[in-house]
Amino acid sequence: MKIEFTTKNTVILSIAVFVLLLIVGYVFLKPTGKFETYFVDDKFTPVSDLKLKAGEAYVYRYTIENQSSDIEYLVNGILDNCTQVTGTSLMNKSIKVMTCFDIKNGQPDKIVLSNDFGVRREVTPANFSFLQSWMFFDFFQPWMLGAKEGFVWNSSRIIEHENLKVKTVFMRTYEVKGVETKNGREAYKVDVYFKELYNDVTRNNGYEGTIWIDKEKRVLISYSSVLSKIDLVKAPFALAK
Repeated sequence: MKIEFTTKNTVILSIAVFVLLLIVGYVFLKPTGKFETYFVDDKFTPVSDLKLKAGEAYVYRYTIENQSSDIEYLVNGILDNCTQVTGTSLMNKSIKVMTCFDIKNGQPDKIVLSNDFGVRREVTPANFSFLQSWMFFDFFQPWMLGAKEGFVWNSSRIIEHENLKVKTVFMRTYEVKGVETKNGREAYKVDVYFKELYNDVTRNNGYEGTIWIDKEKRVLISYSSVLSKIDLVKAPFALAK
């Protein structure tokens, strides 16, 4: 029986060999040892307290690839210098996330995720600024209390493998570029840059996006990047359209 190796057959064979090598490599050559993940942040001095008030509601519109959803953050109250906030998806109101922010330094208590079906999960973030995820309180992060003219802040997530001697650093840099009016509010304009280092060699870096922080309230007014947007669409104060 004669087998003709057409281009299609060759491609299929190449893929099969590649997959086989991956399987063999995973089974016999996968690294042993453990990964360690930790965070290193610049220290900063807050120049403002968190000025949220009980009963205030902030609604944000998250837009990714022309798909939008709204999330409401409600200030439940203030107890022992801690501002209690609940976030609710307005697309599915059974999904909620709760935490409490220290008024003086902005640091959050544990985050509690829950729904109406009895599912409840508690998360204690090692680094709040690296969550950067839907419904993880994007509207406020502790470093926002330190924003002022000339403010620069670095936050790094570091992953090390003890046997392979591999160290990967993911860094974000926040730089205040000035004060301007955004959506009718006086706001700090903050450019965000990222850098990825592999064993101290820069592998990737560039501009990530821009954040506008309300100068008085210290909450997010708007965020814009190539891939996504977040906009404050309802607030306890007037917003310009």
